[in-house]
Amino acid sequence: MKDEGKVDLLYLVEEATEDALYETAGTIAEICENNGAVGSVIAEDSKQQRNLLDIRSAIYEVYKPVFVDSLDTAVPVANIGDLLKEFDAIAEKYGTTTPRFGHVADGNFHNFILMVDGKVPEWADDMRRDIYKAAIKYGGTITAEHGTGKTRKPYMNLQYTPHVLGIMKSIKKAFDPNNILNPGVIIDLDN
Repeated sequence: MKDEGKVDLLYLVEEATEDALYETAGTIAEICENNGAVGSVIAEDSKQQRNLLDIRSAIYEVYKPVFVDSLDTAVPVANIGDLLKEFDAIAEKYGTTTPRFGHVADGNFHNFILMVDGKVPEWADDMRRDIYKAAIKYGGTITAEHGTGKTRKPYMNLQYTPHVLGIMKSIKKAFDPNNILNPGVIIDLDN
């Protein structure tokens, strides 16, 4: 029988000694297996470690040809489980999946909204909004490490009130009165 699981978790562990490192890694593996993990792998040398990190780094490129958007939500670590369950419910609502990877230690998840038959589905923006609302519901943000920029700008009102956005605009105007630093990104002084 082939071992299958729903999620792969990659832990990076640092310790002062090699013995402490193996003890910690073993404890993590035991906790995972006691909670339903199919199996555990401990990368014992730098080549095995690099291979695992390369797999993680390649995820974006694997999905890039078939995704509409790669979201960048984050929540407090204590709310990760609830958020992931909600992501699954949102995907089910739209009859799709939302593959994801992230940085569990800081609650940051990259969710993919996938194309359907090579096209952007009509519901893509609705799904995007539902994912953002879920992150906010669990005390998080609509964007984490990648910032807001032009891509997330239309959704800032999901997270911030008009008053807070006005304060941001005032700060931008105070430090950049000529609107030369990233004009049109996040805050528009022209509107």
